[in-house]
Amino acid sequence: MLRPLREKRHYKDHSRKRREARSMTVCVAAMAAERQAIVLIADKMITLGDIVSDTSICKMSRLANTSWIVMVAGTISIADEIIMRVAYELEKNPRDADQEYSMMKVVSRVYTEVYQEHLEATVLTPKLLTKKLAFERESTLHPLHQKLADEIDEDRKQFRWSCELLVCGFDSKRDPTIFQVFQPGHASSESRQGYAAIGIGADAATGRLMWHESDCEHPLDRVLWETFDAKVQAEIMRGVGYNWDGFIMLQSDPMKAVPVPDDLQEIMDNAISEIISSPFDPEPTSPDRVPPPDWKEQITRFADSLIPSELTFC
Repeated sequence: MLRPLREKRHYKDHSRKRREARSMTVCVAAMAAERQAIVLIADKMITLGDIVSDTSICKMSRLANTSWIVMVAGTISIADEIIMRVAYELEKNPRDADQEYSMMKVVSRVYTEVYQEHLEATVLTPKLLTKKLAFERESTLHPLHQKLADEIDEDRKQFRWSCELLVCGFDSKRDPTIFQVFQPGHASSESRQGYAAIGIGADAATGRLMWHESDCEHPLDRVLWETFDAKVQAEIMRGVGYNWDGFIMLQSDPMKAVPVPDDLQEIMDNAISEIISSPFDPEPTSPDRVPPPDWKEQITRFADSLIPSELTFC
């Protein structure tokens, strides 16, 4: 019997309860080549209750006509709502895209607004209340009945929210930036560290990058492989898919995100399956899954086509 390549997993849920499509996911970003590039890698899996499938969904979107790309984890519809509203804000005020601070401020503000709106729609609207009527009542109105106030408090505790954003790009000075935004609208810069991850596989991926001692000074080919390896490490978590998208953002052309070619992705998949297999595994590798002898050189050639090695001094 031939050993399969990281088999896809599918789960079925027979419940009739309406569920929202979610991206439990892992999205990883890492700076490379003396901060001349940012590597972006994300899986493509979505979940609907207990139904899980690797799909063609891409979890990266450009924010309006800027050099910023956002990666998403959590409920897809909520993430898209935030992204569209951020894009609208940036179209009104393009200069907000010039600096990391102003971008963090815009994205976190919109995130907070959407969070508050969803919280109000879930907890208060069914009770025919608004935020003002529930928490900012005028002195001419009777206070809420204690039972109703207790129900609101309990509903707030039970409110479920799932949305994380990882925003990457180059500011007006072409300095690379990575920051996260998470519930209820906190923004956290990861630019000094140089890498970050979101989603259910974030800890596994970040831990792998720490184990590699990944550094933004390292050449692009090395960081590309280590970021991909971090994504593979996250596959241990249920909800992280095997299929993936990879893009390289370049300081030399901030508006351009170069995709990792499909054939190179397949080579990397085969190579890492060979590397992580146990030497005591009696099952042979399928002939069509054996990586070519020069697989590392092919990764380097792709990286050098974007940033020649002589331009990276490390």
